[in-house]
Amino acid sequence: MLAYIAVICGGLLVLSALTSFWMHSVYNSPGSGGGPSLILGAALLYTGSREIRSKHLDRSRALPWLMGFTAVCIVVAVVVVYQERHDYPMSVQTSFLTSCEAHSGDPGRCGCALHWFESHESLTEFIALNNEIGNGGRIPADVAAGITAACPVSTTT
Repeated sequence: MLAYIAVICGGLLVLSALTSFWMHSVYNSPGSGGGPSLILGAALLYTGSREIRSKHLDRSRALPWLMGFTAVCIVVAVVVVYQERHDYPMSVQTSFLTSCEAHSGDPGRCGCALHWFESHESLTEFIALNNEIGNGGRIPADVAAGITAACPVSTTT
């Protein structure tokens, strides 16, 4: 059973790496580190398919280790992506900065506040809060305290 799972996972990793390379070349996006994924996927494909072809008589001692290593890599990748700050869409950023600068007049503080929101509030929460404030509501105390702590008022002399 492990050999079949290895072939499926290996195929998905190779497909993911090739898609990453294609996206990088077509959209000129930043490099995404598809090389290790391609190598690990190819190793899983080769080892798993070799065992399947031999009708499970040629069991690879490396296969469980490769599967465990793959699982750890996937968990680490998911945690890193989950922990990474997600920027709001450009239209939301522009709208927020324009509105903030019109009210406060401090572009640096508005940019800092936007970064605070991006790292502390999901896009859905941000839009709901922005709509509430636009309808005459007030900024919640914890949000105001977070922004004040992260973005001190700049003084010019």
